[in-house]
Amino acid sequence: TAGGSGRAFARLLHVARERRINIVTSLNLGADLIEDLPGHLPEQRYNALAVFTRHGVVHVPQAKISTQSFEMDPRLDGPGIAVSPYSRLNRVRLDVDEELLDVYFLICSDLHVFQHFTPAELACDLLVVIGNFADGAERNASRLLGHALEAGVARTALHVNAFHVPTKPGRPPLAREVEEVLDATTKQKKPLDAWPNPRAMRAGFYVYDDGAADDFVSMCNLPKRRGRIAVPASRWDAPVERGIYPVTIVL
Repeated sequence: TAGGSGRAFARLLHVARERRINIVTSLNLGADLIEDLPGHLPEQRYNALAVFTRHGVVHVPQAKISTQSFEMDPRLDGPGIAVSPYSRLNRVRLDVDEELLDVYFLICSDLHVFQHFTPAELACDLLVVIGNFADGAERNASRLLGHALEAGVARTALHVNAFHVPTKPGRPPLAREVEEVLDATTKQKKPLDAWPNPRAMRAGFYVYDDGAADDFVSMCNLPKRRGRIAVPASRWDAPVERGIYPVTIVL
């Protein structure tokens, strides 16, 4: 929610400064906190990627593109998220221990941008995926990242998934824990001009009618999802343009 994210923003900024660590997360942010998000609309809120650096600086270089239908629901009796989809994939420059890295950050189901761009168009040093993938979808996310690395998109990918701890014993979790680093298994090669097996990549996604999911639980339980990454129909073919975040983020 907007209120919860506002409190989290202030707390995370304090923790990053106090402990001198870098924190990367996504928050429901509005115009007052996303001034540096390229191409944002001032009157809208976004599921935005926020980078809190140990130096006390906050960057917002990316926002979620494949916003779930319930995230976009503006009704007063809805889930209370009410964010807008973003339409850009921004290449971000990180300065890490005096090494410059070109990075793409993908928020959860934004992996569907693999359908919009070729490996050559996505070429970078590092892919970072932070997600709240529904049960089973995290495996497809790791598989898709493996395809991307083998196609020469990047040398390394980081995949972190928020997870659910069931309150009742024996009940399966809605989302499973993932913290992994994936490295290309072959020597870095020139990124390919086309995906080797686009049908296999498409098989990792489930496109659903926007009205079929009222909240995260109902999205997880879509009967035909079967472990795939859920993307609402309104976002699957929505145009996405490549962009650049104009500031180097010093970690």
